[in-house]
Amino acid sequence: MVKKTVLFVLAILLLSGCFASNDDVDALKKQVNSLQNELESVKNNLGAYQSLGLDPKIKIELSNIKFLPASRYGTPEVTADIKVLQQNDQFPLDKYTIQIQFSVRDSMGNELSDNFQALSIENKKYQANISLMLYGIKKKDFSGCQLIPESLSWHPNIRFKIKY
Repeated sequence: MVKKTVLFVLAILLLSGCFASNDDVDALKKQVNSLQNELESVKNNLGAYQSLGLDPKIKIELSNIKFLPASRYGTPEVTADIKVLQQNDQFPLDKYTIQIQFSVRDSMGNELSDNFQALSIENKKYQANISLMLYGIKKKDFSGCQLIPESLSWHPNIRFKIKY
């Protein structure tokens, strides 16, 4: 009984066209090969932008973080020593810019401010002191606050000639 049912189902599938013919399979293979060749051609024509899909795998280390309260007419700020290391050895660029989003969070984890800082990475590293202005914050006591790197984006440093 089971064999007859399986044969019956297979016969229905065969008659309804659920099985592809060899011609259909060959046509599909040709189409896939054509798309792969087109993709390879586009990739080769991207020039310096070929690496945009790659992740440089950035590691960020912060030290000496200091929150400075605002003066009477000023704005509070946070300073920190930052060390940025590229960890992807296969990454093809030696010079590029990263844009890091930093959050300042209080002791309860609430976000007080977010800032962006652009850094130029050369030879897989960057090390310096950064200063971020904390606009709109009236807080005078920053005990328990943290500076957290939240995300980053990057793009290659490429100059284009201006035509007059």
